[in-house]
Amino acid sequence: MKKMIPVLLFVGLISGSLFGQWTAGTKSVGSLFSYSSTKADDDDKGTTTMSIEPSVEYFVMDNVSVQVMLQMDMVNNGNLDGDAAKAESTMHFGGGAKYYMGNIYAGGGLMMMSTNTGGPDPMKGNMLMVNAGYLYPLADGIYLDCGFNYTMGMGKWKMGDMEMDNKTANMGLGVGVAAYF
Repeated sequence: MKKMIPVLLFVGLISGSLFGQWTAGTKSVGSLFSYSSTKADDDDKGTTTMSIEPSVEYFVMDNVSVQVMLQMDMVNNGNLDGDAAKAESTMHFGGGAKYYMGNIYAGGGLMMMSTNTGGPDPMKGNMLMVNAGYLYPLADGIYLDCGFNYTMGMGKWKMGDMEMDNKTANMGLGVGVAAYF
């Protein structure tokens, strides 16, 4: 009987999520938040990254939305001193689309990325993003958004006159709040 409880919980979660219906004309505003801390070894003072990812969506047809996204990353490298420790920040701006199956969604988009590394010229490049998540209802029209995204580089990085291959790849998990009206 104890083995059946996780199975029943999973089936209940999935079947309950399939009853949601997102109709054409619905709008959404929300944001995901994520935090990470990386430490390579015992002597490493660590690097922390905080991301805020606001987005706006509009359902162009039932269960299909288009979105405009912004992502801001603030990086603090504990191994550097002074302003150099806080010099790196990243800004993404882009658009995409999502498909909803009840409260589960998947989508993707294109983003333009600009990274300030503390030098005179920012690094600029293009990214392809794929995302998925689950919306847990908190109140009428308000949801806890638990999401995953994978971002990969496209083309070349440009910094001033210099160019290099954009082989960037990033996976992230985030939690946030979204309102649908």
